[in-house]
Amino acid sequence: MRRTRSVEAAAAKLGARTLVVASLAAIAFSGCSSDKPAPPPPAPVASTPAAPDPASVKANEAGVVPVLEFRDIGPGSGNTTPADFKKDLQWLYDNNYRPVGLTDFVAGKVDCPPGKMPVILTFDDGLPGQYRMDKMGNTDPNCGAALLEAFSRNHDDWPLAGAFFIDAASGQNGTEFGSKQATDYKLEHLNVDGFEIGCGLPANFGSLPDGKITETLATVIPKLTSTGKGNPVGILSIPVGAYPKNLSLLQSGSIQVATPQPVGDPHAFKGKPQMHMVNHQVPFKTKGAVTGGDKPSPSPASPKFDGYHIPRIAVSSSRSVESALKSIKDPFVSDGDPTTIAVPAAEKANVDADRMQSAGITVKTY
Repeated sequence: MRRTRSVEAAAAKLGARTLVVASLAAIAFSGCSSDKPAPPPPAPVASTPAAPDPASVKANEAGVVPVLEFRDIGPGSGNTTPADFKKDLQWLYDNNYRPVGLTDFVAGKVDCPPGKMPVILTFDDGLPGQYRMDKMGNTDPNCGAALLEAFSRNHDDWPLAGAFFIDAASGQNGTEFGSKQATDYKLEHLNVDGFEIGCGLPANFGSLPDGKITETLATVIPKLTSTGKGNPVGILSIPVGAYPKNLSLLQSGSIQVATPQPVGDPHAFKGKPQMHMVNHQVPFKTKGAVTGGDKPSPSPASPKFDGYHIPRIAVSSSRSVESALKSIKDPFVSDGDPTTIAVPAAEKANVDADRMQSAGITVKTY
C-alpha cells in the first residue's frame, strides 16, 4: 500500500511540475515575439484564355453556316446508316467543323473554337433510330444518340450539341422516337447531354385555321418542355410551304384549358372531395424555326438572316455530308469569342450592326 501511494504522490508532483514548466514556457514565448505567422497565399484563380487576334485565325463571322437535316439513323431511303453517320461526323471533324447550339445560333451567340467553322446537327421527326433502347433499358450503341456520345468521348473538342425535333403527333400521344418506352428518360437524357428538343410540324400546318395552329403549339410545346424536366422547347421545324400566313402565330400564344380541382372537406364526402373545373391559360413562346431549302444558313450577323426561316441541307447515306458541303464558299470562321462578331473590313457591310448591338454582341473588324 505504501509503495502504491508513493508512486501516486510522485506522479502527482511530476504532473504539477510539468504543468508549471509548460505554463512558464508559454509565457516566455508570448513575451519574446508578437509576430503572427503569415497566412498562406491565395490559390490561383483559373482564367479563361483570351481569344486570339481575329486576323491570326482568318475569322469571318459573316460567312454561311451549314444546318444539317438528318432523318433516321438506320437503313432506308432518305436515312443515314450508322456506319455512314460515323463517317459524316469524322469528315466534319477532320475538316474543322464543330457543332454549336441552335438556340444560341438564333440569338447570334456562336460558341465555336477559334479558326473552326460551326455546324448545326438536326434530326427530324423523332424516329426510332435516333434514340433506341432494348427491353432491358440499355441504349442501342448504333442509334444516333449513342453514336454522338461515343464520338464526343473520343474527340475532346467535339461538344454534344444539336436539336432533335419531335413531330407534333408523337409529342401529343407520347410516342417520341417511335415508342412509349422511357420517353421521359430519353428526352431528359438528351437535354442533360446538351441537345435541344424541338417541335416538328406537319406538312399541312400552314393550311390549318389560326385557332388550330395555336392549339397545336400550346398543347405540344408545354408537354415536351415538361417531359424534358423544364428545359424550354423553343425551336420549330416547319416543312417548306407549311408556314401560316400570319407568322406571329408561330412566335407566341396561349389556350384556355379547364382542369379539375378539389373543393370542400374531403372527409365530408367519405374521403372523396368534390371536384369542379377551373379555367387557366396555357402559354407558349418560341425563338425560331428551321425549314428546308437545301442551302447553308446566312450568319446570324447577316442582314439576310431570318430566325424563323433558317434553311437546312438534307443529308443521307445517298448524299453524304462531304458531298453536300464540299462546295460551300465563304464559310463562317469563328474568332473563338461568342460575345463578338469578327469580320474582315471588306465584310463590314454584310453585318447587321444594330441587331448585333441590341443582342449585346460587339462587332469587330480587322
